[in-house]
Amino acid sequence: MPGKNNIGLDTTVILRLLTGEPGKQFEKAKKFIEEQLANNKRLFVSDLVVAEAYFALHYHYKVPKPEALQQLDSLLSSGMIHPAPGNVCQQVLKESINHKAGLVDQMIHEQYCLFTEQVASFDRLMCKLPRIITL
Repeated sequence: MPGKNNIGLDTTVILRLLTGEPGKQFEKAKKFIEEQLANNKRLFVSDLVVAEAYFALHYHYKVPKPEALQQLDSLLSSGMIHPAPGNVCQQVLKESINHKAGLVDQMIHEQYCLFTEQVASFDRLMCKLPRIITL
């Protein structure tokens, strides 16, 4: 049974919090977060939301990739918003600056490494990660 005090946040909420745009939606998102925290709710984001927010920040809001990674990591390190249980996004965000593989490729890799011995790939940059079978 899902936790009744848990709330999942969509990408649109995360983007409003990180960009402050549009202003009215940012204020509404901020107020919502504050109210939920005051009511002892736990707020979560999934790996898919983090990945989608990363690409939206970079492509639609023109935020450089390293800055987008840092913003998402700061949000998840704030203690207000948490990665959903079983997700790898926070670990990958912290490590991604040191890798050439893309954020989503690293998330795929980390998720598979939770329950497999190796990951098979043709992707040249992903093949630089540990436990990869290069095809």
